[in-house]
Amino acid sequence: MAQTSPELRADIDTLLEGDSIDATLFDLPERFFGHVMLLVPELALEDQEVLAAAIEQGFDPLQVRSSIVDFMMLTATPELVDPLVASRLSGAEAEMTPLMEEHVPDESFEAFVEGLDDPPTERLRLLAGLADARGAGDFDLLLDQALSAAAHRLVTLLGGAPGPFQPLTDDSFEGAYRQRILTRALELLHAMAPVSDELVGRVTATYTSEEGRWYVDHMTEAVQEAALEAARRVESSLVPTESQAAPQPSNPDAFCQAVACGYLVEWRGSLPTGTNGRFGAAGDLDARVLEWLSLSGYQLTRGRNAEGLTVRLRPRTTTTVCDFLSGTDNRGCQAINDVRVDFLGADPERGTPDGLLVRNRCGSDEIMDVGGISAFVAARIQHLLARAPADQMPGPSC
Repeated sequence: MAQTSPELRADIDTLLEGDSIDATLFDLPERFFGHVMLLVPELALEDQEVLAAAIEQGFDPLQVRSSIVDFMMLTATPELVDPLVASRLSGAEAEMTPLMEEHVPDESFEAFVEGLDDPPTERLRLLAGLADARGAGDFDLLLDQALSAAAHRLVTLLGGAPGPFQPLTDDSFEGAYRQRILTRALELLHAMAPVSDELVGRVTATYTSEEGRWYVDHMTEAVQEAALEAARRVESSLVPTESQAAPQPSNPDAFCQAVACGYLVEWRGSLPTGTNGRFGAAGDLDARVLEWLSLSGYQLTRGRNAEGLTVRLRPRTTTTVCDFLSGTDNRGCQAINDVRVDFLGADPERGTPDGLLVRNRCGSDEIMDVGGISAFVAARIQHLLARAPADQMPGPSC
């Protein structure tokens, strides 16, 4: 019998529960409040209490969780969800969970790390692969970026002047990402002593599969979207309707700040739909570039702007060697090859920027994953929109 939407929704909710999503959701109000207070540390106590109450209401965990499931349902199918549920009920994860629950380490994690003079390299590499596959590296980083951007918007709408939101640089993001993967791998090394390498490998394979990548990527994106939606509810309760104007652009002379631009992505070749553990899902470039530019203060709306300027991306994919951490995987993996950036139409006051071709290269032969090339493309576009000097054109973060 075909699975109905209510059954599919229930399965997604079960997967989220298994990942202890509620712990993240109950923490969101405090995290968002903290980001706002960093921007207005001198806020009066009575105003802090009003702010805290509005955030608590806007970030209601049940409403946020429902939004997450709604978002994931947009692309969910039984073919994607069923294997993950099966893994937890009767597959590799079902084997692993009781082993972890029954294991009581002899020492605390802190003492374990302190006494780890000669870490087991291969075991640690294996556990880092599991942590990476489960999204341990970027989930909190991306969520924190979304909350910080939303806090900047709220403070601006309330009449503050926090300045333009500054996302983490590529180098800072990469450094934090690697540190989180290492920390999580050490935590797993401490907690998973009874779990064999073979079983770790099978669980990792679940999350590097097409359905596993779908779940991790869309869950990560869904939590960000739900958090931003919650932040908008906070805005609605605190900002008078007549004051709900867009934040003033940090550079009024730049393109796509005082006047919104269109945003269009046209793939050269077929639209990529697959994903792989090395380069990620090439098709995510569309949303990631838009997110980077929006977080940087640029006003963009999807589709062509018939009366003004439109930013058009024309990405192209290639197939290259997967090159996993083990160095033994020589299969072909799809990645972004290059992205042609053009500007259609014209800004009535500023004309039209020149286009450019962004090649996905680090050094002579290294290729960035979808996150790296997306950030690089966004940085190049931002440079053009801001009319920055040619000698300040950003390079790739390799």
